[in-house]
Amino acid sequence: MYYNDASVASMEAVKRLRNNENPNLFLDGNPLLSEADVTALLQSNTEKAKKASLFLRTYFQLVGDAMPNVAEIHLDPVEKRDVYKEYCIDMTEANDKDDIVSYSHFLKIWNKQFPHVRIREYKAVSGKCACCANLSHMRGMSKNPAMRIEISELHALHRITYMSERERYYERIRLAKNDPDNYMSIIMDGMAQSHTKLPWQANVREFTCPLDQHLQGILEHGQCFKIYRTFNNIRNDANSNIHCLLMHLEARYNKYGRLPDTIFIQADGGAENANKTMLAMCELLIHRGLTKEIYFNRLPVGHTHEDIDAKFGLIWKTIRTQHALTPQSYEQKLKEIFANTKYSFELHDIFVVPDYKSFLEDAIDPYFKNWSREGVTQLCFRFQAVPRSADYPLGVMTSYRAYGTDEVYEIVPSPNNRKTATTYCAQRVFSFWGPTEMHGDDHRLVGLSILQKLPDKPLLPAPFEDGFLRYFEETVRSVEKAFYATPNIVEEWKQFQNEVYPYSIDEKRYVDDYGLHVPLVTTLFRFMFKSVSDATAPNEAMEASLYHQYCCGRKPEDNPNIIDVLATHCVRFRKQHNLVILPRYAFPSSYRGMIDHEIIRRDTLLGTPNEKLSKLKKMELVFICMEYKLNPVGQKNDLEQM
Repeated sequence: MYYNDASVASMEAVKRLRNNENPNLFLDGNPLLSEADVTALLQSNTEKAKKASLFLRTYFQLVGDAMPNVAEIHLDPVEKRDVYKEYCIDMTEANDKDDIVSYSHFLKIWNKQFPHVRIREYKAVSGKCACCANLSHMRGMSKNPAMRIEISELHALHRITYMSERERYYERIRLAKNDPDNYMSIIMDGMAQSHTKLPWQANVREFTCPLDQHLQGILEHGQCFKIYRTFNNIRNDANSNIHCLLMHLEARYNKYGRLPDTIFIQADGGAENANKTMLAMCELLIHRGLTKEIYFNRLPVGHTHEDIDAKFGLIWKTIRTQHALTPQSYEQKLKEIFANTKYSFELHDIFVVPDYKSFLEDAIDPYFKNWSREGVTQLCFRFQAVPRSADYPLGVMTSYRAYGTDEVYEIVPSPNNRKTATTYCAQRVFSFWGPTEMHGDDHRLVGLSILQKLPDKPLLPAPFEDGFLRYFEETVRSVEKAFYATPNIVEEWKQFQNEVYPYSIDEKRYVDDYGLHVPLVTTLFRFMFKSVSDATAPNEAMEASLYHQYCCGRKPEDNPNIIDVLATHCVRFRKQHNLVILPRYAFPSSYRGMIDHEIIRRDTLLGTPNEKLSKLKKMELVFICMEYKLNPVGQKNDLEQM
């Protein structure tokens, strides 16, 4: 709720707090009450309660993770009773054992004075901070006052490190917002799949055979928020994440006609992001001249919760108590959730992605490895355009460093000659760009090149997940049994099955009918095409991609050179293999007609190229079709007589 009058709003906030209601009131768009205001307003006047409140405030500041986008502090998974035990130990060490409050009173103080503190759900994944976990465990187990003080100091230094990394992230965001023509900042992450199963029954009942959907979000700061939705036929791996990233960059390119000179990409450390294929694609973007500099950054493990998580939190908060029984209804609810937010919102469904990993793997330097392993992890990569040379065959220099900031603290085992209560100590570390080599007495940055050559493999569709279709059909049968009394639900699932969802376990067969969309196909992957004189034929997946891309209405710039257009933008019509379709948008506006669809047989256009062009100028057709001789990649080809 929003107010313009401070006194009225303050009274309403106090009233809500006294009634144990949420005081989320705003004055002129800003939070009315700070965390300190809420704590002070609700703090009990007894000495015991004040000491308990002081302990909680200190504890949360020390081990909590302050969220940058909401007024909340998040704790790693911990039992509240364990926190109470630490409180009892602290009070005993301070000779205040008689002032210890009961466990129930302790919880009451926590819930009433610190409602903004949340305990994260436990996740059985490797995305936890080992340093935080070790320090918290040692502090909980230790009864030695000196050790507990030392552990708290180590935790404070560790906090400086990850908060400094987060501060650099927000500096990049401000740069992109203030100068969007030259800078672009995006963050990409996926929503927990346990929250996106279909049918979703208001978190009350779990469906016996649910359909998994993965929501990959990309937040472009100051611009838009997009969700790319995939289902159980697509693996959540490097291919899907690269595809979502390229689709987002393609939309920006199509909107403004160019990409900014510098792009900041923020991601977590999952294997779908931290992989050689993703980094190689960043190099390819630089090589193709789409941008001049890319920064690919990750936050330290366990501290990756950022502003995009608030978007997913909004989805979960809204949908957890509602029903979303079909893919269509889930899509509608997503659009309703973000209808009135400051960022524009789009949802894109993806059913097939290119196999970027196989496409790039032979071109990647085989000696580039070990950069993401524990102990040698590099959180920041920079890709820059440089002159071509033997060291940089594609004109791209890649450099890296362990942290985004110049100076951090690492918590490491203490050396044998240093006595510490915890056997750990803080080590001051300076982060430099590498790799370097000695040049006289100084280190000189030399960088590296991940891509040693341009890929020469065909860009084919990535394989579907094994058994996905069988499982989906079981989901549909379960829906029919569970919702037989509501035919509209069953009908929507049947419509999704018959009109949208892949009908075959063979991804190539699916591409034959629906095409394979390759983002930025005529810019990023233009090297797979050449002019008529020295042409190399596009591979089949690329042809299908062009058909899908251009026939879906994406308009390239008018190109008056029809012969060049025929050579570079033609697409073999997959169901009529003796024909090639050229979309109408590839022609200058004077050639475009108003007819929706028509095919010209090969006997329609005869004669020399000039005579054919003359006939084309007189025709008002959407598609021009012709025979095309398809040769293997790397061999020359010619346009056959039509």
